[in-house]
This record gives sequence, structure tokens and C-alpha cells, in this order.
Amino acid sequence: MAEILILGGGAGGLELAIRLAKKLRRRPEHRVTLVDRKMTHVWKPLFHEVAAGTRGHSGDEISYLSLAEMHGFRFRTGDVLHINQKDKTVEISGREGTFGESIPNRTLNYDHLVMALGSEPRTFGIPGIEENCFFLDTLHQAHRYRDALFEHCLRIDTAPDAAQKQLHISVIGGGATGVELAAELTQAIRHLTRYGFDAFDPEKNVKVRLIEAAPRLLPVLDEKLSKKAQTRLEELGVEVRTSCKVQKVLPGGSIQLDDDICLQSDITAWVAGIGAPDSLNKLFEEESLNTGFLAVRETLQVENAEGIWALGDCARLVDAGVGRPLPPKAQVASQQAEHLATELCRVLLSSAKPRPFRHQDRGSLVNLGGHSTIGQMMGNLMGSQTIDGWFARRAYKMLYRRHQLILHGNVRGSLLIASELLRERVHPRLKLH
Repeated sequence: MAEILILGGGAGGLELAIRLAKKLRRRPEHRVTLVDRKMTHVWKPLFHEVAAGTRGHSGDEISYLSLAEMHGFRFRTGDVLHINQKDKTVEISGREGTFGESIPNRTLNYDHLVMALGSEPRTFGIPGIEENCFFLDTLHQAHRYRDALFEHCLRIDTAPDAAQKQLHISVIGGGATGVELAAELTQAIRHLTRYGFDAFDPEKNVKVRLIEAAPRLLPVLDEKLSKKAQTRLEELGVEVRTSCKVQKVLPGGSIQLDDDICLQSDITAWVAGIGAPDSLNKLFEEESLNTGFLAVRETLQVENAEGIWALGDCARLVDAGVGRPLPPKAQVASQQAEHLATELCRVLLSSAKPRPFRHQDRGSLVNLGGHSTIGQMMGNLMGSQTIDGWFARRAYKMLYRRHQLILHGNVRGSLLIASELLRERVHPRLKLH
């Protein structure tokens, strides 16, 4: 019996577990097990909408146990504590008992181990970031940001001198997440007047600011798209500051820049960078790491680690075509999951050598709230095409729809999407709690 153990239930790890379980459904001698510290899965690109309050997560949060029962893999919850490569075992943490004894640590065996632990925010050693900023790396963090946002707005609305009050909101990081969050915030704040915030004037009481250290927003995209995104944000009332390096974030959220300018800020979000999970340095020897990430071959096998594979944000794979590592995007993790599901089955069933992974860049899309979507679509026939407007927004929504269909299957997934469209018609525009 071959044990395939997948650590991490993000987009890549979960899609891999589902694809493998389907392919091995008629092979009971092979078993797929997924491990994650949480009990439920939410697609991470939705977190900025949850943080702004424009999306409730309840319809998007999916139980790993229900998915495991549906597709035929096992699920275990816990943090990864130790990997014994010699004995091919992984120790995961237990949990505190609420009504009785605690659940102890457990040891899981593997024949093939897949690392899909994702990434973590990086603060680059800037003082005050961890203590005084909000992060959007988990659903809990997105909820904390939303609660702080509406609490500040309510405080202004109920103040005797509400007309004189002003809320300063800062987003540090001009990548896709920062741009999307800033746009989503302007949409959410404009809707507040419909929910009884009578003394609240979005135009006068709130200032949204986006700060980026690079010379332009969205530095990984085409410069025309970068300029278009900045123009759209400024039309929405967002103050955009580029070429601004943050030196310190003060208690309360105020920001000190490298030119000794101090910007007042009541709510500051840090979305300026991600890195490899710190746990990788404890789990692997230096020979298997590249600047903290797992160094992988073209086959997605981890260097100097027999029987271990890696995909998604935690893996460092250099794209031979462009000479730099693949970007930490959901489409990369999804493509790697699809590839690895096929190759692991070939290895298990025919002892064939795994084939190399080839990334197909399908472009990038950035959603500017309900206002617009911009991006680039890549294809073999038309090359790189800049898209905007209605078609771009439909393409952006299809990214999540595709993920839903993989998780639930075509029939169930289509019904779920239809019910979600109906739910949008009857549910309030803002999730205020």
C-alpha cells in the first residue's frame, strides 16, 4: 500500500488531493491523506473582499472533512511538527480538548510526501509592522480588519462633531492584493450611508491611501496596466504614493517614510510581501532550501529529499523561459497540482520517471471592486492581450468558478454557483458583523 501525504490544504494542496483521489479511486492499495491546521478551506484571493466587508465568507468556507468524504481521501488536522525522512514519517500536533482530554500528537507514514504549505507575510525587519499593522493572510485576520474598519466608521458616525472627524486608512503594498483592497474599501465605505450611518460622509470623513515602494503599482504587470490601475484608483478617491519606502509604523498605525514624513493612519494594512513559511527551516536541511523556500527540480521533486515533492508558494522553481522563479499565484499552484496528480499516478502505477513541469502563463487579472477589472490574457494564438471592462470582470470571476468546479464537481459545482448568484440578489451588500 502506498501512502501519499499532502501537507497544506490551500488551492494547490486541496486540488491535488481531489485529483489524486479521483485517479486512484479504483486502486484501494493507494491512499491519499491531506493535512491542514484548519478544518475549513476558503480561497485566499477572496480575503480582501472579506476584509472590506463586501463579501461574507460563510458560503465560500468548505469543510475539509466533507470534501474528503465526497472525493475519497482522508483528512487530518494539525500543525506539522517534524519530518523524519529516514523513517518516512510526519509528526503533526494534536489540539486542546474543550470538554475533556486533549488530542495527542500523531505520527503519519508516507511513501510520497507533498509540501503545499503556502507562504507567510514578510515584514523585512521594518519596526512596528507586526505590532501595529493588520495582515490579510488568514480568514481570522480578514475578519479583524473588517471589524476594526466598521468600528472606526461607527465611532465617527456617532461623534457629536462627526462632520469634523476623519478616518485615515492606509494600505502598504501596491501589488495585486493592495490595489484590490484599496478599491474594495472605497466601494464598502460608499455603501455605509445605506445602513444608517446618517452623519457619515464617505467623501469628507474617510481617506484611503495606497503606498508602494516601487516606482509604480503592479510592478510585475505591463506598465500600461499599472498606469490604468493608478488612474482608476485616483478616480475613486484613493491617494496613491509610489517610490515611498516605509521606515517604521508607529502605535496606532501612523507611518514614517524614508524622507522623514509621518503620515497619519488609523488603520494600516500590510500586504507588501510574502515569503516562505518559517517552519520549512525547521523541517528541512539547508541543502533542500533556496532562500528559505524549498528548492525543487523541474519535476517538482525537492532537492536532496527522496520521495518529497513541493508545489505552490512554498516551492522555488526557476522558469527556464524567463530565468526567474515562478510567481506565487493561484494559477501556478493549480497547474502544478494538475501536473503532479498525473505524474504521481504514473510513478505509482507504472514506475515511470516523472516528467518535468511546464508552466503556461495565462496572464493576470486585477479586480478594482465593483468598478472595473483590468489585466493581461496570454494565449498561443494572440500572444499577450490587454483586457478591460466587462470581459475582464467575467474572466476574473471565472478563476474562482473554476476552483469551485474542481472542488465540487461539474454538477454540484454548477448548482452551488447558481445558488450563490441567487444569494447575491437577496443578501445585503455589506457584511457588517
